[in-house]
Amino acid sequence: MRSSFAWVVVVLSACGHDLGGGGKTSLKATIGLDLPHIVGFALSGGPSARLADGASVDATQQLYAIDDQGNLIITTLTTSPDGDAGTTTTSAVPSAIFDTQKYTVFRFGNLHLDSSGDGQGIDCGAIIMRKTDGALYCYEGGWLDPGSGQRMGSFEHVQSNASDLLFVDGAPMTPYASTGVQRIDMAGNPPPTMSVLDTPAADFDVNVDGDVLVSLDVNPGSSTKGVRIYKQAGGLQNLFADHSWGQWLEPGGGHDFFYLYVDPAMGGVYVVGKATRQPDGGYVTSVAGTVSMFNSGNPQATTRVEVVMTAPGVAYLWRVSTMPTIVDLIGATQGTDHFLGPLTGFATILNVRASANSLFVQGTDAAGNGGITRLDVPAFTATSILPAGQFSLTAISPSKTGDLSFAGLRNSDGKRVIGTVPAGSSTYTISSETAPTVTYLQRIN
Repeated sequence: MRSSFAWVVVVLSACGHDLGGGGKTSLKATIGLDLPHIVGFALSGGPSARLADGASVDATQQLYAIDDQGNLIITTLTTSPDGDAGTTTTSAVPSAIFDTQKYTVFRFGNLHLDSSGDGQGIDCGAIIMRKTDGALYCYEGGWLDPGSGQRMGSFEHVQSNASDLLFVDGAPMTPYASTGVQRIDMAGNPPPTMSVLDTPAADFDVNVDGDVLVSLDVNPGSSTKGVRIYKQAGGLQNLFADHSWGQWLEPGGGHDFFYLYVDPAMGGVYVVGKATRQPDGGYVTSVAGTVSMFNSGNPQATTRVEVVMTAPGVAYLWRVSTMPTIVDLIGATQGTDHFLGPLTGFATILNVRASANSLFVQGTDAAGNGGITRLDVPAFTATSILPAGQFSLTAISPSKTGDLSFAGLRNSDGKRVIGTVPAGSSTYTISSETAPTVTYLQRIN
């Protein structure tokens, strides 16, 4: 970790910047929800809707909380519905939502808070919610747009060590100066610091110790390459690999890292590397196995490579190519291919999400009708939970325990719905038939 600097925490009872008064926008002290009964959040865009309480909502852009009864609750993070309506174009609606064990992060594209109206407010790249009490914090990280001078949240990944450390992946794209992986320490009240690892990152993972495994190959052709571990206690360690195509933790989470790379000396296969943490904080690397590359020596021949994990941390490689495939990455069945087309009946695979002991595969059939099949692992038993053609899905999100929430258009009557498939079930329940057009869905419970 090369640099540290203070960052602004805005709670109405704390005064890094006083945003608690005045007639303009400020950040709320808490989100004001009964969080134990909130299962997730949704972002909407599109036509107006009528909610369960009969209220008509112009839902062109809105943040909702979803409770455990399926009700949609209009939610704001600031004291005005549209942010600071001053000289800049702002919105109090986030552009994405990320969930960790203790915190939920709402990413913003351009949010300016200026309660006094004197032009001396602050810009939030994100608002962080503590899940124990709903307290809200303004995160001033992200990149600074030189044109507008606004702080923009640009990260695509948020991870945590399951405690009070959060990590986001900064802004590696020019012309904006990269901030690399940003480490946010949420301990204390207010949280004290943010620090920045000294290089941009393409992918990263975090273990329970707060060490960060980073793949440095930011984009194809980049001169910055390698795989590196940044240690929470200070220092770094380079690993033998030109680029890592995915990282994940040891089964069940913990101290050790696994990572995929290509070693030309081993015939152009995926090598499953393991970095085992030692008592002194260093890592010893080894080869845990190899995985064939679907008759291709070039990983870029696939359009997408991701690692998906089910509890207690079993990892699978999802390869999108001419034959989308899930591959076992560890254990006695390492290297076994599971071709998604025959398993699911889908001609096109759109997404694979993991939760508990299941993989949720979203796809379309030959006629273009969409649906979802659940694969229960490790047997890879397939169950159609949303048959193709019943819904035009706009968003899905699994819970950590295997419940699946979904949103979209019901094809039979054109109603916009939100529904849930309980863990292990093949039957869905519609909780709302008057929902707005949901464009983003994130479970938190």
